[in-house]
Amino acid sequence: MTCVSKLSDIAEVSAGYPFRGKIEAVSAGSVAVIQMKNIDAFQKIDWSSLIRTELKGKKAPKWLKESDILFLARGNRNYAVYLAEVKEQTLCSPHFFQIYTKDEQCVLPAFLAWQINQQPIQRYLLKSIEGTAIGNIRRSVLESIPIVLPPIEKQLSIIALDNIVKQQQIILEQQIENNHQTMNAIAQQLVHEDELNR
Repeated sequence: MTCVSKLSDIAEVSAGYPFRGKIEAVSAGSVAVIQMKNIDAFQKIDWSSLIRTELKGKKAPKWLKESDILFLARGNRNYAVYLAEVKEQTLCSPHFFQIYTKDEQCVLPAFLAWQINQQPIQRYLLKSIEGTAIGNIRRSVLESIPIVLPPIEKQLSIIALDNIVKQQQIILEQQIENNHQTMNAIAQQLVHEDELNR
């Protein structure tokens, strides 16, 4: 049976770690930090690009863990990133909210992230953005998002379909890039042949 719940009824939302000012890079730092620039076009984490640092603040860190969701609250694109794995001791910057589901028997984290990224909720968020130059989604707005909850079996089938679509998208992007490289190579060859014929 499908039901509708507010996000706050099915998940906990907390702010990213409150780094003060620019995050200082420490080459052998014990903490990795996810920032906006570490998310690729397919809403995946580029783990190799994370900055490393050491914590100076007194606030106890809420470490990211497998199945958490990051929600990008700053900027003009407000989307969710599902963490299928967390490779090391990691935090997220204050530009994100950290979301974790209360009961995976009710809602799967991957499904929740998928639904946040779809048009109905994206339109809902668009109406709630504050700020002009750089948009911002408040925590109360995020917590009030209406989430449609179909049975777990349907959630699993939607996640599986979404994974197929993303794989097709990656393959298509790679084919487009390969085609661009082929066209550039042909253009370079034409220039080379023209220079030889002069």
